[in-house]
This record gives sequence, structure tokens and C-alpha cells, in this order.
Amino acid sequence: MHNVIDVIPLGNVPWKCFSVKYNGAVPENNPPSWMFQFHKIYYCNPDAVICQMHNNLDFADSFDPVPRHEVDAEDWQVFSDFMTGNWAWRKTNKIAENPNSKGAILVPVISGSNKTTVSVRTGQNKYYPLYLSIGNIQNRICHAHQNAVVPVAFLAIPKSRRQHNDDFAYRIFRWQLYHQSLAWIFKTLKPHMETPTILCCPTGGHCARVVPKPFTNNFPHADIHKLLAPDLLHHIIKGIFKDHLVTWVGEYLTIKHGALVRNKVMDDMDRRIMELKHIKAVKKPWRWSSHFEALGQMLKTSQRLSELAAAHADFKKHCMLHGTALSDALH
Repeated sequence: MHNVIDVIPLGNVPWKCFSVKYNGAVPENNPPSWMFQFHKIYYCNPDAVICQMHNNLDFADSFDPVPRHEVDAEDWQVFSDFMTGNWAWRKTNKIAENPNSKGAILVPVISGSNKTTVSVRTGQNKYYPLYLSIGNIQNRICHAHQNAVVPVAFLAIPKSRRQHNDDFAYRIFRWQLYHQSLAWIFKTLKPHMETPTILCCPTGGHCARVVPKPFTNNFPHADIHKLLAPDLLHHIIKGIFKDHLVTWVGEYLTIKHGALVRNKVMDDMDRRIMELKHIKAVKKPWRWSSHFEALGQMLKTSQRLSELAAAHADFKKHCMLHGTALSDALH
């Protein structure tokens, strides 16, 4: 079965890898170990991923090529999807000022990263996925469609002794590692930031796109302070439930019922929480792996799932999923 999936010509955006190492000044006496560590970052071409999203006909009825205004019954403006926001209007007007961008559409690149573990109970096996979507796809599709938000990278997680956590040089290195990794991953988008390129649109036909510059140190035109929004996951779910409530429940169960009961309950809680975008991109592929050097296996699983999804969309486009083999034979 894997060999059949691997020859699917659609949706095949291969994963790549690059390594990063600290190259600053090293103390002569007792240099910290983190200065000599190599950090691997796995990524796939975000430009190719965005092209796949534009070719996906599942987004045809929920794709906004231009900004739009929404109002409620009382004529109040409603901000629902990304392209209903004022930022999208301002950026589109800015693009229209350039005569070379006539007819181009704005394709906002939305990325987010968040560390996760494959086990809440043990807290081990941490991963740092970076996800990507585009602002043209409406929220109802992003929430329901598994290919509207996709992983494009697994970032490095620097490891050092606790004593180095407050080291100024170490904190600067971690900041640089993150931002320089993003700059490298998103570099394929640079040619489209000023000069439009032609892509297929889910709504039919072709469109010229201009990609706004992502927020990294090398892409200064996306002001992060104008795009911040409340974060339900980290402020409520993780901050209150996972970080505080789960810990408290574990301690209570140990005191009240002992370690055996605690482990049984926490295992069940672990299973339930894991069923709550980390699930498809990280946790399920990890479960399907051998758990030994699992990331390479997880990336291959992710690539195969993308190929299957692309094949499904192509079959649907060519009306190959209507009816069954029997109904086709009878007709």
C-alpha cells in the first residue's frame, strides 16, 4: 500500500532538512554545551504548499479572492473571516497603488508555531510544529477541513541545563535560532512579495497573487502588533486546564488513591486530551511510528496523507467519486 501511495504524482511536497549551530564567541573556560550543539530543522516548501491550496477545489465555495464587508441585521460591521478585516483592505489598497500589480490578489500567509508533547502524562517526546494557512480560506473551512491548515516545518528545540535558561547569550541564541529558521523556511515566498505570479484559483480560472511579507526579522512589513488576537488555546485551554488543573488532579489522586489509580486515570485523560491540529500532524503520526527516532517516520506519514488528500481532490474534480463501481457498470 505504501508503494502505491508513494507513486501518486499529486500532493508530493517533500520534506527537507537544514542544520543550525551557534557561531558566536565561546568562553575560554568552561563553555556551555549548548554552544556546540547542532539543531536540525525539517521543513517543506511553503510556496508549493500554498499552490496546492489554490488547486484544491474543496475551497471553491469558501475562498475570498478580495476583501469583503459584512454587516449584521443592525448594520454593525462583522469581522468573521480574515478577509473581512481592515488589515486586508489596507494591504489590498497598497497593492493597487503599484501599476505592475494590476489584477493581483492578496494572499496573506498565516503561520503559527506551538510546542507540543505526544503524552500529557509523561511530558516527554516534545515537538515544535510550524503550521501554515492562507487568509483567503474562510474560517468555517479552516475549522473543518484538515488541509486548510497544514504543518510546513518542525522547528528545533534547544536543550540545555536549567542554569543556562536565564543566560543572556543563550536567550539571544534561542531568539535568533527561531527567527533565522523562519527566514530560511519562508525564503521561497520572497519573489512573490513585490511581483505577482500566476496561480490557479479554487473558484476557477487563474489569478495573480502578491504574498505579504511574513513576520520575521528579514520580513519587516508585517507588523505583529497589528495582528495579535486573543489566544483561546494558550490562555484558557493550556494555561488553565493543562498547566494547572491536570497537575492538581494528578497530585490529588496520588494523595487520595495512590500512584496506581493516578496512573490509570491520567492515562485515560491523556487519551482524551490528545483527541482534541496537533493530533493529525504530530500525535497520530507518532502513534503510528515505532517511537524510535520517530520524526522521520512522522514526516513520511504526513507526506503520504497529503498525497492521498490531493488524489481525493483530483478524483472529485474529475467526477470519479460519484456512485460505486457497481452502479457505473450497471449504467
